[in-house]
Amino acid sequence: MAGDKSILTYDLVGAAAIAKELGFTRGKIYTLVKDKQIPARRIGGVICARRSVLQAWTEEEEQKACAGTAP
Repeated sequence: MAGDKSILTYDLVGAAAIAKELGFTRGKIYTLVKDKQIPARRIGGVICARRSVLQAWTEEEEQKACAGTAP
């Protein structure tokens, strides 16, 4: 995502769209973006993300969370 500066390259545009996709509140999305804890970026003040990247990130986070619980 580092080189993409066009909002058209993202399929989730706006904190509300990302929040709906992940089941979070808009406020949580703003916090995660500010803290650089989620693979999303601001373009012209609008938070944008790619659904495929968020899905991969979610799977990775789930694996991290479950890693310590396996027998």
